Amino acid sequence: MSTIESFIWYEKYRPHSIDEMTLPPQYRRNFSEYIKSGEVPHLLLFGPPGSGKTTMGFIFMDSIPCVRLVLNASSTDRGIDTMKGKVRQFASSQAMDGKLKIVFLDESDRLTKEAQDALRNTIETYSKTCRFILTCNEIGLITPALQSRCTPYEFSAFPIPQVIQMAGNILKSENIEFEEADVVKIVNHHYPDIRSIINVIQMCGMGGKLDPNAVSRSSINPNDVIDMIMGGEVGKLRVVLTGAASFVSLYRFLFDTFLGSEEITQEEKVAIVGILSEHLYRDSTVANREINFVACCISLMGELKVDNLTF
Repeated sequence: MSTIESFIWYEKYRPHSIDEMTLPPQYRRNFSEYIKSGEVPHLLLFGPPGSGKTTMGFIFMDSIPCVRLVLNASSTDRGIDTMKGKVRQFASSQAMDGKLKIVFLDESDRLTKEAQDALRNTIETYSKTCRFILTCNEIGLITPALQSRCTPYEFSAFPIPQVIQMAGNILKSENIEFEEADVVKIVNHHYPDIRSIINVIQMCGMGGKLDPNAVSRSSINPNDVIDMIMGGEVGKLRVVLTGAASFVSLYRFLFDTFLGSEEITQEEKVAIVGILSEHLYRDSTVANREINFVACCISLMGELKVDNLTF
């Protein structure tokens, strides 16, 4: 294990085989058969962040003799140039020692439509010698044409009691003292994102004991976000959101809260839905989701006629 993997708990405790994964029985049988045969179909692994999609992709590539190309569509590898350049060049190249070629495209729901169209054509052309494994959080952002060329597997959230037990076991392995109530608080707040849960307990346990104050600092209370929007507190909002990995649940909370409010007019609600839908759509493609969410909140402040914004 590398120094980085031993320091980053999420990497340290990442499963490295199917036996270590929590999977439905049918998935386990299918995946085991893929590995046993040394073959894998084009796959689309979808589900919430931290549910094991990326881990499963790497287990396939580590277990099947292959030459791999790993790309992440949340970075610069999301446009049509990458699909026509890196991906097509790799897919069309001669595989070493007759090994299977696998293109692993993480967070593929952030690919542009043009890139997805180009990828679809590449899959069709080189499917005999190259396999494609795609992961995504929002399957609705994958074009139907691309979905139809892959075998889909949905990764669901782990049961909360199991996640609490897992977090406690990690803390025990790291000799970190903790109160179960603090672990439950972290899990309930960041669920179902296992990656975020492990990262937070590591941050909060840096002193050898899980610090309840650190737990509080690491959490984003959706009601606090509402208060900051209504108070025009942009500066405080930025501080609270620092380091947040996902904003989808916050968009949903704002949607439910503002549309359920009797103090907001129908006209304002219509405008709010438009603002939320626009920024939620951008969330899957923008370079910085935090900036996009803050911009959304500022737009909401404007629609709600919040004065005296503080930065």
